[in-house]
Amino acid sequence: MTLSLIFVISSVVLFTLFLFFYIFSKRKYISCMTGMMIAMTVGVMVGLVSGVILGIIFSELFYATIFGMVIGMIAGYLLGAPISIMAVLDGILSGLMGGMMGGMLGVMISPNYYNSIVSVFFIIFVGIFLILIYMVQQETKASIEGFIKRAFHHPLWIAAIFVTFFYILKQIGPFFMT
Repeated sequence: MTLSLIFVISSVVLFTLFLFFYIFSKRKYISCMTGMMIAMTVGVMVGLVSGVILGIIFSELFYATIFGMVIGMIAGYLLGAPISIMAVLDGILSGLMGGMMGGMLGVMISPNYYNSIVSVFFIIFVGIFLILIYMVQQETKASIEGFIKRAFHHPLWIAAIFVTFFYILKQIGPFFMT
């Protein structure tokens, strides 16, 4: 496993755990519909990212799909559990679907595009994670201060964050040696 792949996997795990603890601390103020949206979004994105990575690593559709589905279902469950049973169900089913699609994509993609697809999915994951944090802050009427307020109220900050992530991913090196 390369350093950049370890960076992506650990970032996805840390972002998901951070969002879980953040949601858990604000669970009394989050509506069922918002909880369903959070669980669904995280379940699909974690399932997609993990399914793509596992599909590339295993090159076997069965194992990549099963493990991607399980990882996505666990993420959907974790983010839905503090809110409601409907959020849990939505998160589990969305994680199942995301893991299945990610596994299929990872197995079918050409080796020339392994690094590109992981970069694209990771950047989408980071963007959606930032939007989810912002959505929870709006839902809970929490004060949006500091960097998050500036970043979301000025598009140049968001563009700078994405360019920085792409630059870091490019500098660390390839995800897979082809």
